[in-house]
Amino acid sequence: MLGIDPSRMTVRQLIDRYLHHVTANRAASTAASYTAVLEHAEPINNRYLTEVRPLNITELTDGIQSPHTRHRLYKILKACFTQATKWRIITADMHPFFGLSAPEYSAKEPSPFEPVDVDAIYEAASDVRGRCGQCELSRSSC
Repeated sequence: MLGIDPSRMTVRQLIDRYLHHVTANRAASTAASYTAVLEHAEPINNRYLTEVRPLNITELTDGIQSPHTRHRLYKILKACFTQATKWRIITADMHPFFGLSAPEYSAKEPSPFEPVDVDAIYEAASDVRGRCGQCELSRSSC
């Protein structure tokens, strides 16, 4: 287990190692996004890895109002623990996500414009076309 005692390693320490790994292997924007989402893991940060149970994960994610953030936290935190098993910091039977399902989340499909909307957009664009945008004069008079 890489000489790391999981009974002495906290969730925060695992997150820090994981973010270091992400920063080295992914785009900076991805690492920044993961960092922001993992801030929601604060309630379990001081727990030792051997103390984290599926109920802790469920309570953590249930406490987040945004379905999108809840789903992303679940996925990223699960990736942290999965990486910990790959690094052999914890064993598979210690993985607190075993048996859990990701919180439901479905991105809303963008709705296409209705023909009435297209007509309104066209009218608005036609009305200002030829004006400079700074004043009400036509571009040739400005």
